[in-house]
Amino acid sequence: SEIDQLLEGRSEAELKHALNLLNMAFGGRGRHIVGLLGLRGAGKTTVGGMLARRLKVQFWELDDRIEELAGLSLSEIFALHGESYYRRLEEQALIEVLNERKRGILALPGGIVGDADSFDMIKRNCLTIWLQADPEDHMNRVLMQGDRRPMANRPNALAELRLIVAAREPLYEQADFHVQTSRLGLEKT
Repeated sequence: SEIDQLLEGRSEAELKHALNLLNMAFGGRGRHIVGLLGLRGAGKTTVGGMLARRLKVQFWELDDRIEELAGLSLSEIFALHGESYYRRLEEQALIEVLNERKRGILALPGGIVGDADSFDMIKRNCLTIWLQADPEDHMNRVLMQGDRRPMANRPNALAELRLIVAAREPLYEQADFHVQTSRLGLEKT
Protein backbone atom coordinates (compact mmCIF):
# COMPACT_ATOMS: atom_id res chain seq x y z
CA SER A 1 0.00 0.00 0.00
CA GLU A 2 0.97 3.65 -0.23
CA ILE A 3 1.43 3.81 3.54
CA ASP A 4 3.80 0.83 3.51
CA GLN A 5 5.87 2.51 0.79
CA LEU A 6 6.10 5.73 2.80
CA LEU A 7 7.24 3.88 5.91
CA GLU A 8 9.67 1.50 4.22
CA GLY A 9 13.27 2.10 5.27
CA ARG A 10 12.38 4.73 7.91
CA SER A 11 14.35 4.99 11.13
CA GLU A 12 12.87 4.06 14.49
CA ALA A 13 12.52 7.76 15.34
CA GLU A 14 10.68 8.48 12.07
CA LEU A 15 8.33 5.55 12.66
CA LYS A 16 7.62 6.87 16.18
CA HIS A 17 6.74 10.28 14.70
CA ALA A 18 4.45 8.68 12.15
CA LEU A 19 2.66 6.67 14.85
CA ASN A 20 2.16 9.79 16.95
CA LEU A 21 0.65 11.62 13.98
CA LEU A 22 -1.67 8.72 13.16
CA ASN A 23 -2.79 8.51 16.78
CA MET A 24 -3.51 12.24 16.76
CA ALA A 25 -5.42 12.05 13.49
CA PHE A 26 -7.47 8.94 14.25
CA GLY A 27 -7.95 9.07 18.01
CA GLY A 28 -5.66 6.24 18.98
CA ARG A 29 -4.25 5.91 22.45
CA GLY A 30 -1.47 8.32 21.64
CA ARG A 31 -1.04 11.91 22.65
CA HIS A 32 -4.13 14.05 22.00
CA ILE A 33 -2.60 17.47 22.53
CA VAL A 34 -0.11 19.24 20.32
CA GLY A 35 2.19 21.17 22.64
CA LEU A 36 3.85 24.19 21.04
CA LEU A 37 7.25 25.02 22.51
CA GLY A 38 9.44 28.05 21.97
CA LEU A 39 10.29 31.50 23.22
CA ARG A 40 7.90 34.44 23.20
CA GLY A 41 7.60 35.63 19.64
CA ALA A 42 8.09 32.19 18.08
CA GLY A 43 4.50 32.19 16.82
CA LYS A 44 2.87 29.80 19.29
CA THR A 45 -0.32 31.86 19.68
CA THR A 46 -0.73 32.71 16.01
CA VAL A 47 0.22 29.28 14.63
CA GLY A 48 -1.62 27.47 17.43
CA GLY A 49 -4.86 29.33 16.74
CA MET A 50 -4.63 28.70 13.00
CA LEU A 51 -3.82 25.01 13.50
CA ALA A 52 -6.68 24.56 15.97
CA ARG A 53 -9.14 26.11 13.51
CA ARG A 54 -7.91 23.87 10.68
CA LEU A 55 -8.08 20.73 12.81
CA LYS A 56 -11.35 21.82 14.45
CA VAL A 57 -9.96 21.34 17.95
CA GLN A 58 -9.56 23.60 20.97
CA PHE A 59 -6.68 26.00 21.46
CA TRP A 60 -5.35 26.86 24.88
CA GLU A 61 -2.57 29.06 26.16
CA LEU A 62 -1.22 27.72 29.41
CA ASP A 63 -0.51 31.28 30.56
CA ASP A 64 -4.26 32.02 30.34
CA ARG A 65 -4.97 29.05 32.59
CA ILE A 66 -2.30 30.25 35.03
CA GLU A 67 -3.91 33.69 35.19
CA GLU A 68 -7.32 32.07 35.82
CA LEU A 69 -5.92 29.99 38.68
CA ALA A 70 -4.26 32.99 40.31
CA GLY A 71 -6.96 35.53 39.57
CA LEU A 72 -4.09 37.81 38.55
CA SER A 73 -2.31 38.82 35.36
CA LEU A 74 1.12 37.33 34.69
CA SER A 75 2.85 40.61 35.51
CA GLU A 76 0.94 40.76 38.83
CA ILE A 77 1.86 37.14 39.63
CA PHE A 78 5.56 37.88 39.14
CA ALA A 79 5.43 41.26 40.92
CA LEU A 80 3.48 40.03 43.95
CA HIS A 81 4.57 36.41 44.34
CA GLY A 82 7.66 35.79 42.20
CA GLU A 83 8.74 33.10 39.80
CA SER A 84 8.50 30.11 42.16
CA TYR A 85 4.78 30.80 42.69
CA TYR A 86 4.33 31.16 38.92
CA ARG A 87 6.07 27.78 38.36
CA ARG A 88 3.78 26.08 40.90
CA LEU A 89 0.73 27.50 39.11
CA GLU A 90 2.24 26.51 35.77
CA GLU A 91 2.51 22.88 36.84
CA GLN A 92 -1.01 22.89 38.32
CA ALA A 93 -2.47 24.40 35.13
CA LEU A 94 -0.60 21.88 32.98
CA ILE A 95 -1.93 18.96 35.01
CA GLU A 96 -5.49 20.31 34.72
CA VAL A 97 -5.27 20.68 30.94
CA LEU A 98 -3.77 17.21 30.50
CA ASN A 99 -6.37 15.63 32.81
CA GLU A 100 -9.19 17.01 30.67
CA ARG A 101 -8.10 14.51 27.98
CA LYS A 102 -9.44 16.76 25.22
CA ARG A 103 -7.91 17.08 21.78
CA GLY A 104 -6.32 20.41 21.16
CA ILE A 105 -3.38 22.68 20.62
CA LEU A 106 -1.58 24.01 23.70
CA ALA A 107 0.77 27.02 23.59
CA LEU A 108 3.28 26.48 26.37
CA PRO A 109 5.29 29.11 28.26
CA GLY A 110 8.81 29.48 26.89
CA GLY A 111 10.55 28.58 30.15
CA ILE A 112 8.51 25.46 30.96
CA VAL A 113 11.26 23.28 29.46
CA GLY A 114 13.45 24.28 32.42
CA ASP A 115 11.16 22.48 34.87
CA ALA A 116 12.09 18.81 34.47
CA ASP A 117 8.84 17.43 35.93
CA SER A 118 6.58 19.61 33.80
CA PHE A 119 8.63 19.01 30.67
CA ASP A 120 8.51 15.24 31.24
CA MET A 121 4.70 15.45 31.56
CA ILE A 122 4.56 17.41 28.32
CA LYS A 123 6.75 14.92 26.44
CA ARG A 124 4.68 11.98 27.71
CA ASN A 125 1.29 13.53 27.00
CA CYS A 126 1.76 15.87 24.03
CA LEU A 127 3.00 15.69 20.51
CA THR A 128 5.59 18.46 20.83
CA ILE A 129 6.55 20.99 18.20
CA TRP A 130 9.36 23.48 18.73
CA LEU A 131 8.58 26.69 16.88
CA GLN A 132 11.99 28.20 16.24
CA ALA A 133 12.65 31.74 15.10
CA ASP A 134 15.70 33.90 14.62
CA PRO A 135 16.43 36.00 17.74
CA GLU A 136 15.72 39.20 15.81
CA ASP A 137 12.29 37.85 14.84
CA HIS A 138 11.52 36.89 18.45
CA MET A 139 12.35 40.42 19.55
CA ASN A 140 10.49 42.16 16.72
CA ARG A 141 7.35 40.05 17.12
CA VAL A 142 7.16 40.74 20.85
CA LEU A 143 7.71 44.46 20.25
CA MET A 144 4.99 44.46 17.54
CA GLN A 145 2.59 43.04 20.14
CA GLY A 146 3.23 46.19 22.17
CA ASP A 147 5.40 44.54 24.81
CA ARG A 148 8.39 46.80 25.43
CA ARG A 149 9.73 44.75 28.37
CA PRO A 150 12.40 42.95 26.34
CA MET A 151 14.05 46.29 25.55
CA ALA A 152 13.22 48.34 28.65
CA ASN A 153 16.44 49.44 30.33
CA ARG A 154 18.30 46.64 28.55
CA PRO A 155 20.84 47.90 26.03
CA ASN A 156 22.01 44.31 25.40
CA ALA A 157 18.53 42.77 25.11
CA LEU A 158 19.25 40.95 21.84
CA ALA A 159 22.49 39.48 23.19
CA GLU A 160 20.61 38.34 26.31
CA LEU A 161 17.95 36.75 24.12
CA ARG A 162 20.62 34.85 22.19
CA LEU A 163 21.97 33.49 25.50
CA ILE A 164 18.48 32.33 26.54
CA VAL A 165 18.01 30.60 23.17
CA ALA A 166 21.40 28.88 23.48
CA ALA A 167 20.66 27.72 27.04
CA ARG A 168 17.23 26.30 26.18
CA GLU A 169 18.10 24.87 22.78
CA PRO A 170 19.15 21.40 24.06
CA LEU A 171 15.75 21.14 25.80
CA TYR A 172 13.70 22.46 22.87
CA GLU A 173 15.54 20.01 20.59
CA GLN A 174 13.83 17.16 22.45
CA ALA A 175 10.55 18.12 20.77
CA ASP A 176 9.04 15.63 18.34
CA PHE A 177 9.16 18.17 15.52
CA HIS A 178 11.05 21.40 14.83
CA VAL A 179 9.64 24.16 12.62
CA GLN A 180 11.67 27.24 11.69
CA THR A 181 9.03 29.98 11.54
CA SER A 182 11.41 32.73 10.41
CA ARG A 183 12.23 30.95 7.17
CA LEU A 184 8.83 29.43 6.42
CA GLY A 185 6.46 32.27 7.13
CA LEU A 186 3.02 31.92 8.64
CA GLU A 187 1.14 29.84 6.04
CA LYS A 188 3.88 27.27 5.49
CA THR A 189 4.47 26.97 9.22
